[in-house]
Amino acid sequence: MKNHKQVAVDSNFVINNYKNYATERKQALFKIKPGSEQKVTAQSPAANEQFGYSVVIEGNYAFVGHPFPTSTQPGEVEVYQKSNGTWTFKQVLVASDATNGDQFGYSIDASGTTLAIGAPQTEDNSETNHGAVYIFDLQANGTWTQTVKLTADNKGASDVLGSSVAIDGDVVVAGAENEDTTASNAGAAYVFTRSDGSWSQTVKLVASDGAIEDYFGKAVSVSGNTALIGAYEDNDNGGNSGSAYIFERDEAGNWTQTAKLTATDGAVNDYFGNAVSLSGFTALIGAPHDDDKGSSSGSAYIFERDETGNWEQTAKLTASDGAQDDYFGSAVSLSGDIALIGARGDHAGTVYVFQKTVDNVWRRIDQVTASDGASNDAFGAAISVSRTSIVVGAIFDDDNGSSSGTAYFYKIEPSEEFATRTPILQPPFSLLTPGVHSLRTK
Repeated sequence: MKNHKQVAVDSNFVINNYKNYATERKQALFKIKPGSEQKVTAQSPAANEQFGYSVVIEGNYAFVGHPFPTSTQPGEVEVYQKSNGTWTFKQVLVASDATNGDQFGYSIDASGTTLAIGAPQTEDNSETNHGAVYIFDLQANGTWTQTVKLTADNKGASDVLGSSVAIDGDVVVAGAENEDTTASNAGAAYVFTRSDGSWSQTVKLVASDGAIEDYFGKAVSVSGNTALIGAYEDNDNGGNSGSAYIFERDEAGNWTQTAKLTATDGAVNDYFGNAVSLSGFTALIGAPHDDDKGSSSGSAYIFERDETGNWEQTAKLTASDGAQDDYFGSAVSLSGDIALIGARGDHAGTVYVFQKTVDNVWRRIDQVTASDGASNDAFGAAISVSRTSIVVGAIFDDDNGSSSGTAYFYKIEPSEEFATRTPILQPPFSLLTPGVHSLRTK
């Protein structure tokens, strides 16, 4: 039997309720394409080099770092290009002034035709392990070439600049988690900006409440005029509970801290902020030692900025099959409404795919493990997602020697499964017609 209710329809009703009453939305859910796995190893593989320690996809290019090749090498980044659905090796990138132990490739990020590579153990002006970020640009002939080396104006020993790096357009944010301006190892992040083709340091970011061994800058992300900085050993919710900071750039180019993010259920040794990713006004933050599904099972949190500019926690994500020492949230990657979360400790390792659906709920829609995964491969230690592809690092894979490492590519595509937002009321009339109407309800 159908139920009816009397509703007075006026202009306010139309404005406030039209989408809910009159609009049915259908959304395709993304899945990992079966059979799309492609595994790659280093061009000159060796034990303990941890190929796949850092990964990123940008368009039809992918970059895989191995910062620990051998004791006599400084680290490398390999470039792959996608053609007809297959990823093909293109070139090896090394720093122009490379020296042994620089850890070039410890962190990488790309935006358009520009690539930023962190080398946190470089020495500059006799400051050991100060660190640096190298910029490579795609040339007309299809090769990537180093164009500049970025270092901080106030160089300090053991700052490890480049232990994390993020780029969006003409802005690079680089973490220096051991920097000591606020307190010992409180950490800092440096913003570099490109203008008329030249890069320069524009500001040094520190937490307003930075304290000893917060390690602000452990993880960084930037999207437009917003930067997200992780401080995974901050103590607001207990020792090493962790936090993350939002900085925003105004029209004059000034960066200001506008929010400090902590988990609503943060606890001792969660390490919230160990991994961060920002897309628009949505932040994804990993807490790999959270204990919801067992000790260090891990979790990840979604924060979103509302219309008033406030950042609020809107979701907490965990693995439905989570277990002790999975470290879910040890790596995260966000692109629009698709979130990738790595659980490197889950036996061989697992990557989970979440999607924000039309009903504003983040749902686990898929998960993937390596077809040849073995115990302790750490598949998911590094991840990156684009709209059509993902790349995953498995740094302890042993194909070419102990912990030689590998990287896996997968295709991600819309599936035949849909999420639908169905109107609560099914009106048999135009809501643009004022008056009192009898509406059929579900």
